[in-house]
Amino acid sequence: MEPVRESEIAIAVLGASAALAAVLLVFVGLLFARADSLPSAVPDSVGRKFRVAAMWGLVPVVICAIIMLASYEWLYCPHPNLLHAAWRYGFWVETAAFVVYAVSTVWLLGR
Repeated sequence: MEPVRESEIAIAVLGASAALAAVLLVFVGLLFARADSLPSAVPDSVGRKFRVAAMWGLVPVVICAIIMLASYEWLYCPHPNLLHAAWRYGFWVETAAFVVYAVSTVWLLGR
């Protein structure tokens, strides 16, 4: 079995980062929509929780975009070590940020 080429891994990271960003953006949009659709009888603190959770969701989205750009640029110029390190280790950071955001949002909105 031959090893997977780094360019194929970079393409996989690019696609996975784009998919994760898309899922996050849909979720962020749903949280904002939920905050705006609450009846006026509901305390403002409830809507604020949804808006805060949605705004924090933009942090992993930005991380995903950075990793997408790093892997895309590395495909054009595969020699810069900084780009390689960015998508190689950035994917771990992106995944950790996603998990932390998911757990903290569920905890925040579940109380």
